[in-house]
Amino acid sequence: MARAELEAVGRHVHCARGRFYFDAVGTDGRHVVQALSEVRHVRSIRRIAVSVEVRPPDRSNPADLPTFSAGQLAEAMDSFGHWDDVEGDLRALNISVRSCCVVSRQFQQLARLLTADVAHELHRELALCLQRRFGWHPCGRGRSADLTLHLHVEGSTLRVEVPLLQQQKAKLGGGFPHQGMHHVEAWAIARSLDVQPGETVLDPMCGKGTILAEAAVWWPRAIYVGCDADALQLEHCRRNFEWLEQSVVLHQANTTQPGGTPLLDASVDKVVVAPPWDRQFGISGSLVAFYQQMLQEIFRVVRPGGRVVVFASRRVLPKLLEALDRSYASQGAVKAGASWRITAQRSFALTRATTGVILVLRFTPECSEASRFLSWEGRGAPEGGRELYEHWRQLRAQGFPRLEVALPGLAKVDSSAKTAPALRLLVALIFCAGVVLGLRSRV
Repeated sequence: MARAELEAVGRHVHCARGRFYFDAVGTDGRHVVQALSEVRHVRSIRRIAVSVEVRPPDRSNPADLPTFSAGQLAEAMDSFGHWDDVEGDLRALNISVRSCCVVSRQFQQLARLLTADVAHELHRELALCLQRRFGWHPCGRGRSADLTLHLHVEGSTLRVEVPLLQQQKAKLGGGFPHQGMHHVEAWAIARSLDVQPGETVLDPMCGKGTILAEAAVWWPRAIYVGCDADALQLEHCRRNFEWLEQSVVLHQANTTQPGGTPLLDASVDKVVVAPPWDRQFGISGSLVAFYQQMLQEIFRVVRPGGRVVVFASRRVLPKLLEALDRSYASQGAVKAGASWRITAQRSFALTRATTGVILVLRFTPECSEASRFLSWEGRGAPEGGRELYEHWRQLRAQGFPRLEVALPGLAKVDSSAKTAPALRLLVALIFCAGVVLGLRSRV
């Protein structure tokens, strides 16, 4: 997806070490930004302001230490960089810059290329050069700056990259402060709800709220309600929604008790639940009885025209189905010949040792065989395996919006979170051909 989009808006697209490089097409910043606005399937787009070729020092030979200082290197990068192009890009994006910060997530590589002393000083020296050129006030790392420039090392090449556009952090997936279920599986479960604007969606055992939060990412105009007996889990859920800047209504409640869900009868449009499997979270007593009590509460609060999606493992599926059979005769489960029936039952490999199952329940008089596929998967969906996972990832990525302006407030990501991109999204870079400086070895 990404390569095709970039080839439509640029030239000489190639991929190296997990990054796309391309020449931008356009006579000025406005035309460049207009072309790039059609790209969706990259993590971010950066302008390469300057590219420097540096011969690493021979540390076994003291005479081979760098003959240039951080200040000299910064001045060379300032003198030969394509800063007019950067300024045009920022102007086209309506980004007003008063402060800047120079950072690098590759300090060890930078230190090997330049020595640690030069690497330490380079960030500050380059920021001072940009202050003299543009009037941008230098900010230290960790402080809020209008623009963050990145030093990137690739082999013996040192680049200064300026972020221009980026994909929404929540759409990328995997960035929640408190991780739970993987975002692709969570999306598939939430997609099976068919959430509509204005509907109320309940997760009676929400835990960290991964499924609810994933639903809120893609269908933000619904009302989300989460319940859990564990106060700490609810706090994690609250923080995940806070990270999303989305609202959620949370209740600490035991939703396996009659009336334990603090909601009125038939007050919910959709219910999604991933109940415990008696592994990570133990259950005292009968698992069948636990599931039956859970289902009876769900059937009490959901509207007959609504939908219930249950995520389970194949190991506990027989007990869940037994609990469902027992619930058919409960109050509200059977009316005028209709009952809550499984309309779809989708199995997939959750891990090498665990098979997950998504059950879709509808209130219907029909007693037809449940579909082995989900209605939204489309024709030709794989039966299972890695192919199914990739199919879901592709479907999820089709909903990606256009990239946003790479403002500092949009770029904040919890550094402790392990991110896993929704597609293997790469950083795309506008390559400035011919901007190569020879330091200590002329090119």
